[in-house]
Amino acid sequence: MIVLAVGMIGGVLALSFPRSVCDGSETNIAGIKTQEWLCSSLPTPEGESFPRYLEHVSSFLTTLAEQHNTCTLQMGTLGGLGTTITMDQSSALGPWQVPLWMKVVEEFREDYDLDRDLGGYTAARVWGLSTYRGLTAALFTRHPTDMVEYRVASNERAIIIFTNENTLEAPDFSTLFAPHSVDSEPQFARDQREKAISSVLASGEQDMGSNEEDEKLVYAAACCAIVDGHNDSIRAQARESLERLANSTGADLSDEISKCSLESSTILAKSIDQQTMPGGHLFEYCEICETGLAWDSVNEAQCANGHLLVRCGLSFMAIQEPGISKYCPICRTEYFDEDLLARVRKGHVGPKFMQLFEAFDTCIFCDMKFQASV
Repeated sequence: MIVLAVGMIGGVLALSFPRSVCDGSETNIAGIKTQEWLCSSLPTPEGESFPRYLEHVSSFLTTLAEQHNTCTLQMGTLGGLGTTITMDQSSALGPWQVPLWMKVVEEFREDYDLDRDLGGYTAARVWGLSTYRGLTAALFTRHPTDMVEYRVASNERAIIIFTNENTLEAPDFSTLFAPHSVDSEPQFARDQREKAISSVLASGEQDMGSNEEDEKLVYAAACCAIVDGHNDSIRAQARESLERLANSTGADLSDEISKCSLESSTILAKSIDQQTMPGGHLFEYCEICETGLAWDSVNEAQCANGHLLVRCGLSFMAIQEPGISKYCPICRTEYFDEDLLARVRKGHVGPKFMQLFEAFDTCIFCDMKFQASV
């Protein structure tokens, strides 16, 4: 069973229907059900009800507890109402309840009311809900309701609170903000990497326009597909891209093409002679000692003289210039900073390279915004 919920003026509307209707295997709509709840009928921390509650729903949040086979929907409104409902494995919707974060919001509202002696004429507005590793975060503000509100800019602030809604399982605070371990989640990391590889290789199906930077990007993605090659379709896509590169640049890519049929191969470093032959711009070399870089890892590259370089987490090319990187604040994966790179190279960055970084503007492993290199 699939349930869709949408906020309306003064209430919530839920639409439930069998999964077979969603995937198109069934066209009978007899199993579709609708339910409507008015906010005035939902529970509040004080147990009160509002005969006319017309505030909009401002935020929804869904969480899945796999150990209990339950899915929970949490909702917040601009009128400061917060409520939650749980759906179990039988798709039965339980009663609406007051979440823990709503009780905390109400405590903040009461303190605001008492500090300013407003006689209860105050309200909290919930602006957003989010979840991370089992904790729920709620963003809210507090306001008087029986007067014109005057505030200076220094007083315009919102509050974020964190609560654990799963009372049966306490969060492990020692690992709450620990980096994600890619080694402990190899399949997840591989799946995320394949999304970026597929995006680059798909762009390579179009005309390169004789742009060497874009050709290097497609070649790097194809090599990454070979090294981390557990997906047959990705390797087949890499073979097609390499064949197109060989035809358009004249480069000898027979070794790479032959390894597209194998699983998790390595690609030897190119010699200096190969780097000066047609299509030599595709191959990476160490800018310190000018020896070739082998492809034996998707995370780092090392030349024959031992110079170790980090590979960009999105383009997979070796980062060799200082001060052109950005990082994920969670897993510390390093990426090219496309804007800094464009300035350093005076605009000589391929359009497909820029399109890639516009499409993936957060860490592909953690979905976090980047932070600048220091």
